Amino acid sequence: LYVQAGKWTLPQWTGPATTLSILFGRQKLGFSIQRWDGKSLHTEKQSVSRLGPRVGSYLLLSLNEVSLQPDPLTARLVIAALLSHCREQLVGLEMRVSRSRDLFLAVQDYLEENLSLPLTRESVAKRFHITPNYLSHIFQKSGSVGFNEYLTRVRLEKAKQLLRGYDLKVKEIAHNCGFVDSNYFCRVFKRYTERSPSEYRRHCRSAQQA
Repeated sequence: LYVQAGKWTLPQWTGPATTLSILFGRQKLGFSIQRWDGKSLHTEKQSVSRLGPRVGSYLLLSLNEVSLQPDPLTARLVIAALLSHCREQLVGLEMRVSRSRDLFLAVQDYLEENLSLPLTRESVAKRFHITPNYLSHIFQKSGSVGFNEYLTRVRLEKAKQLLRGYDLKVKEIAHNCGFVDSNYFCRVFKRYTERSPSEYRRHCRSAQQA
């Protein structure tokens, strides 16, 4: 069923069915799968930015022409081309998501292996030949927290490990975890753990001896 721009359709379910709807927007393709089991309707949606929108636009124009002068064979060929175009867009999305995920994991490894360095969003982005904004984007999309928050948490986890297992001074631990200012390190540590580094160390050791 083809519905021209500016018009709409309302399904009338008479029995269990699954339908796929594709919305051709100016900048995005919208996919909607609806499953009616006879009692309730389940909907899944996915959108993807259009790459090379001219191809799809010209095919839609052809389909508009066919709808005015019906030709079953031509209609089938145009629809097949449109579906092929949609598939290419989805495959492109999967490849971009995969590359983004791989980059996210590589950045994670780099941060964990170089915590003692004065890492910043800008320096890490430069290291991976991407923009700082894109670095923030992949953390927001692939991770549960932003870049700066993630870096702080990883540094603090490393600090906890050093406090539990080594007799290093707090200042040394701060520097080993990438904190230039040990006073700032103590403030951040207490904000996240509700204990100062020294209190955390004493608590862990007393727990080990109990």
